[in-house]
Amino acid sequence: MKLLLLLQVMLCLCTASIVAQPAEQNVAGLNEIDARTVWDIRGKSEVWDKMRECERDDGYLGCISEIMRQGGASSQAIAVSRLLEGDVFISSFREMGKVDLAEAFNPFMANSNDRLLLVNGTPHILDVGSSLNLNDNVLRRDTLYPSFRRRYPDLAIGGYPAFEEMQALKTGEQRFVFRFQLVNGCQACWANSYASIAYDFDRTGRFRGNTFIQIIRARADGTPIPTPSAQTRGRSRKQSAAAPASSRTAAVASDFLSQLDNAKARALTLGKLTVVDGYALQNWSTEHMGGQALLRFSPSTGTWVLVNMGGGAWDADSLVSVGVPRAVAALLVKRSL
Repeated sequence: MKLLLLLQVMLCLCTASIVAQPAEQNVAGLNEIDARTVWDIRGKSEVWDKMRECERDDGYLGCISEIMRQGGASSQAIAVSRLLEGDVFISSFREMGKVDLAEAFNPFMANSNDRLLLVNGTPHILDVGSSLNLNDNVLRRDTLYPSFRRRYPDLAIGGYPAFEEMQALKTGEQRFVFRFQLVNGCQACWANSYASIAYDFDRTGRFRGNTFIQIIRARADGTPIPTPSAQTRGRSRKQSAAAPASSRTAAVASDFLSQLDNAKARALTLGKLTVVDGYALQNWSTEHMGGQALLRFSPSTGTWVLVNMGGGAWDADSLVSVGVPRAVAALLVKRSL
């Protein structure tokens, strides 16, 4: 009798497990984030209070999902919240091409509750604030840096990002430009200025990395001030792709190293540079290895953007596979030998 009862319990557990699987598959199989995924609860403190009552255990996501259903959320909105572990909810959506922009809201955060997400590319969801991968040394490239550093000795990139614009390039690539506050020593210590930073995606929607553009002064009310020094810097940098070899070499090296973390940049020794029609192969080496970094010149910002760090030497087919025109790829390989 006991054995029969045990078999019945085991059968029930197995059946329940099988029934539960399709719901999980539906969540994981969410193909696209769009307007249907929006569930805006900003200002709805009564909903937040209900959510705070959900226990942080195995039933947490189910509890949040039920509150969302009661609040009129769509199945798509519930699926996205489950992907984001039940803490973040899409509050607005803007279709912008292969990669789109969404604003999200987290009622459980102590400071800023809002987040900006780049969605539907690779990765599928990219948090703008937490995915910034630039060291503070990039600020040195701007002509405003020395004066700001004298006033703010601990100048650094920080704060919540604000969306500025999306540039759709002729190559099919997308560049999203965001404005980050510059801070002095702590996140609450605003340095009365911003850093303009780009998030670049290739034509397939794959994230290629961050590019520092410029420092922007701000008025007392926080509005950005276009400055002659920033504009002059932009014009001079845009000439760098066709600049004399010595100054072009310095520009490529500076832009390349600024996109690496400090430890990696210090460990590199730079070698031969090969430039062909807006693409560059920068030889590099460390104590134990070496390679050729591929960079692409961006006319919109006048900077060299790191495409691939490389390992060993490139061949023409490999360069073509990451977007380099075949004729340019052939010349790069030939001249870099």
